[in-house]
Amino acid sequence: MNHLTAFIDASLVYGSSEEEMRKLREHGGTGAKLAMDYSTGWSYPPRKDRPCKAGKSVCDKRCFHAGERRANENPFLAALHTLWDREHNRLVDALRIRGWPEETLFHVVRKIVGALMQHITYKEYLPRILGEELTDILQLSVPTKNYRYDPNLNPTIYNVFATAAFRYGHSMLAERYQRVGRSPGTSPLLSGDFFSMDDYCSPHGDPVASLLSAQAHQQAQRVDNLFSRQVTNHLFAKKMNDPGLDLFSINVQRGRDHGLPPYTKWREVCGLPKVNDYSDLRHYLPEHVIDRLAAVYGPGGVHEIDLFAAGISEFPVNGGLMGPTFTCVVSHQFKLLKFGDRFWYENTHNPGKFSNEQIASIQKTTLASLLCRNSDVQEIHRNIFEVESPSNPRVPCSAILHETDLDVNLWP
Repeated sequence: MNHLTAFIDASLVYGSSEEEMRKLREHGGTGAKLAMDYSTGWSYPPRKDRPCKAGKSVCDKRCFHAGERRANENPFLAALHTLWDREHNRLVDALRIRGWPEETLFHVVRKIVGALMQHITYKEYLPRILGEELTDILQLSVPTKNYRYDPNLNPTIYNVFATAAFRYGHSMLAERYQRVGRSPGTSPLLSGDFFSMDDYCSPHGDPVASLLSAQAHQQAQRVDNLFSRQVTNHLFAKKMNDPGLDLFSINVQRGRDHGLPPYTKWREVCGLPKVNDYSDLRHYLPEHVIDRLAAVYGPGGVHEIDLFAAGISEFPVNGGLMGPTFTCVVSHQFKLLKFGDRFWYENTHNPGKFSNEQIASIQKTTLASLLCRNSDVQEIHRNIFEVESPSNPRVPCSAILHETDLDVNLWP
């Protein structure tokens, strides 16, 4: 059963039902703005009764109320939710001069925010995980030349995408995540960050800026079969380094519970070279991984290998992060989500379409510009899906906003 909508529609901001969306809005569900808590001087989602955790006794341990129930799993995820909430309310303030009714204003801004999320996903995120060449070949890059919605495509989320392939990022998690202004090794281990509200306790600066800019500067781990002990031994531990769950094992078991065919079958589905025995895997998996798989699944068990176990271990495709099997599944899913979405922001053949000028303005936005205009970050590198480097140097936010700011005057 699905808790969320399939489309990239900013449901993490607005929820996935009318009832949930009303609870997130001001004035009992009738306001144009999202309800926010301003008690610390910075705006955050309001608290709800569900308890999270905090190491400091003076902290408010209640979780944030956001459009997606996993928003509080770690402070960085909560910061990203907060960033999008702030962008919604910023746009409401910018467009309120139009004099529209609250309901109209809310939905106009909701549509813009959904478009920004679609654009950033396909412009900045997908080329990094799939490789720019494949992104272009599959027409997943934006702007899209002569975009056409295809009503024959089914944009439903595939079981294999949600259950296995799109969980590739679990391999990229680090032992600990840095904070701005703290020396390496002094930030809490990841197990101490699960459901923690400590970063939002009586902040001296904006935690959203500190958390997200720190993430933008920290190198992610490679996509492979090597997982941090923080998620294989201590996942969702109540206290840092307490015993917890094993995320790798959960992913394998989830695939079995959902009835996913084995790894070799998915290679066939993707049109990849057929695997008949373990020796055929040498071109796609490291030798030591093949040896371990053979030890676990047995000499004749190559066709029993769980998809996640082998898929996460494949050598990455040229320019991408994942191996060919996961790349196949993920790229196909995002193609359906783009060309099978009647409300895709570049579709100019539906009643609620954006004008060409509005689309062009939306396409200037980057995640860096979103961070600059909704936090107290003063400088950041332009592409925050890549670490800072000579080709991706840190620049003042004023320069980023000059290049990428959304022109609200195009919404008359």
